[in-house]
Amino acid sequence: MRRFILATMLLLCLAAPRADEPPQPEDPLRIAADSGNADAMLRLALEYYRGENRPRNPTVAALWFRRAADAGRPEAHYNLAVMFRQGEGLPQSDYDAFGHFETASAAGIADARLALADYLISGVKPETNRDDPTPAIAPDYKRAMLLLRYLAAQDHPSGCRELAKQLLIAGASPNGTEQDFVEAAALLTRAAAHGDALSMRMLGNCYFAGIGVHSDYAKMLEYLTRAAELGDADAIAQLGWSHEFGYGVPPDRARALEYYRKAAEQGSTLGLAKIGDFLLVGDILAPDLPRAIKFFREAADADNPYALYKLGRCHADGVGVEYDPVQAVYCYSRAAELGEVNAQYFLGLAFLKGSGVAANPSAAFHWFSEAAHQNDPRALRELARCYYSGIGTEKDPEAGLECLTLAGKAGDEESNILLDMQNISTSEQAEVTSGF
Repeated sequence: MRRFILATMLLLCLAAPRADEPPQPEDPLRIAADSGNADAMLRLALEYYRGENRPRNPTVAALWFRRAADAGRPEAHYNLAVMFRQGEGLPQSDYDAFGHFETASAAGIADARLALADYLISGVKPETNRDDPTPAIAPDYKRAMLLLRYLAAQDHPSGCRELAKQLLIAGASPNGTEQDFVEAAALLTRAAAHGDALSMRMLGNCYFAGIGVHSDYAKMLEYLTRAAELGDADAIAQLGWSHEFGYGVPPDRARALEYYRKAAEQGSTLGLAKIGDFLLVGDILAPDLPRAIKFFREAADADNPYALYKLGRCHADGVGVEYDPVQAVYCYSRAAELGEVNAQYFLGLAFLKGSGVAANPSAAFHWFSEAAHQNDPRALRELARCYYSGIGTEKDPEAGLECLTLAGKAGDEESNILLDMQNISTSEQAEVTSGF
């Protein structure tokens, strides 16, 4: 009994504040949250997440977000979804993120609808490496587009942009129409008017290539400049591209390098890859192959398509790295899937010639077609040859002539030579026929 009393007295002494210790301030927000106030729970979670008024602690933030979600706050579901998606304060789980985004979306939270649409486009893979394995969630493109169209109708900038992105993809597909491109450009214009920098950059690209709008380099520069002023690092890099090749401005490689450096400093992998180009060529910067390869690899590791293409070219030619056509095809493939037109063309050549990969005429035709959709004159020329000779497709001289004509109009000299030869041949044949 004596030991129990002494132990109790010791605990009381430890718990009691010392005379020289200032009293701890009350925490009204925590008291309100503990009492079951849902608004206080949400606010407390946000403070722990942001590190406002208390040390930042994502794990504790997640706990309070859960309690606020259980108390019926849809914003808490949205924040839990973000934390599950990022694996911050909670185990990374796209399945759990999807569920919370769905709940928040049903409650009318616009950003949750946007995130849910993104998941519905790609679907969610099963998660088997957990105590409670989850099934796959199948893509539902129709539902995703309904969500995006709803957001666009509300003039939600990111919703307009993401719907435009899907329409650009649809427009480039075999069943796509020019109307897809026109609607996409209109949506990007609306989002840009609301200050969305990424939409400005995408719209600049549309004006560059004449997608959904008439090609207009002045408009391209206007939108890229506005996006750059808002801190879009890739827009800064694209301004560098314009100055390097003279799109809308006189060609100026020194000025272009300034833009690339600024873009790379702000995190643009395109800017980093382009500095690698300058180090590879060695005209303004001193040639430095190891450093160029280092920049290409760093940007390629971040899935920059241009850097992947350049790394593939280095492997194909044995420049700065060992000659390795297999590795070149690997780099081309990753870049081509990301839409890099040069990689699509060279991947088509690799399949055509069987360089670094087994020859596959159908695959060659496919990748030439993909690059031709981006008006690449080299790919249009090779596609014409495929149609004329029946490589990877049925023979179709009319389609071949159309591709060759487009390539010639785009400035491909070899295509123009082939067209001239064809015209001479046709003329001679007409003379022989009329002689009979």
